[in-house]
Amino acid sequence: RTCWDTVTAVLPHASRVLLWGPPGTGKTHSGVYEGLKAKQQVYSIYITEYTPVSEPRGNIFPTVEDGQRVYRWQDGPAVLAYRHGHRLVVNEIDKASDDCMTFFLALFDDESVSRITLPTGEVIKRHPDFTVVATMNARPIALIDPLRDRFTVTIHVDKVHPAAVAALPESVRTVAK
Repeated sequence: RTCWDTVTAVLPHASRVLLWGPPGTGKTHSGVYEGLKAKQQVYSIYITEYTPVSEPRGNIFPTVEDGQRVYRWQDGPAVLAYRHGHRLVVNEIDKASDDCMTFFLALFDDESVSRITLPTGEVIKRHPDFTVVATMNARPIALIDPLRDRFTVTIHVDKVHPAAVAALPESVRTVAK
């Protein structure tokens, strides 16, 4: 059994999965394409230490209505996935700022207790179909304990995805493996 057999078996059933391993192995590809529920959309975000929480969460933005400037809340990709039961793929989660880490603690909590209070005061509950696949190149120990604990499954991806290898010319497949 390879790491990819495990990924394929787990993604349709686990709501919070952490995939870690070397870059270029197919972690993000799997999060975006494998094990989705019927009609489940995917929101994919990349995180850096400079990513503000407003990027995944959302923010209040000005718009013009009837010639007047008004301010409206706009959900970010994480809140959209959380609210509507879609998949969120968080790339490089170990790079998250403290602000984003704190938000992810609430977002990835167990369904029975997970609630998010938006800056507007609205409280939203996690949709039962919400799933998250987080990726990172470092070892999981790089995450703070409470965030690492939120993932029900952690998989070490130590091989390049077989479909990626198969797409290469036959003369380089052995080297690519």
